[in-house]
Amino acid sequence: MSFEIEYFVREETHAVATWRNVLLIESRLESPASAAAFMRKAASELRRKYPDGFGHFTIVESGCKSPSADARAGAASVLDEYGDVIRGAVIVFLGGGLRGAFVRAVVASMMTLSRSQHRVPQEICPSVGEGVRWLAQRVPGVDARALTNVVEALRKSNDAK
Repeated sequence: MSFEIEYFVREETHAVATWRNVLLIESRLESPASAAAFMRKAASELRRKYPDGFGHFTIVESGCKSPSADARAGAASVLDEYGDVIRGAVIVFLGGGLRGAFVRAVVASMMTLSRSQHRVPQEICPSVGEGVRWLAQRVPGVDARALTNVVEALRKSNDAK
């Protein structure tokens, strides 16, 4: 199955890409501060192509390091700058057990504290399926099954790298 995924950066540690009206971020080993520049470029293109809005889907693999303060600030600045056209932002933290639940709880608390700065509806999910369903309800034209396949293709393509 072929998907038209446009990569802005694709490295062993992370990837930033778009598919239709969705900004895709995969953090495999780390989320470097430099990724924000690629996120901003991708968001700019999506705003131009989809002025009625787009979705923001981030997947964080279970072995990924916590992002630095600079990386968090860079990602938050993209939400601030493009908040008028991002219809929903979901972060999927993979990894089960106590560590996965702890990470999701900490990030959810941080997002709650920062919501006043962002106009973007945000959600934390433990699985790709839950994240896709949440985003598909908020972003016009997003087909949940197709997006699930795209996310899995993105992850597999980076496994092959």
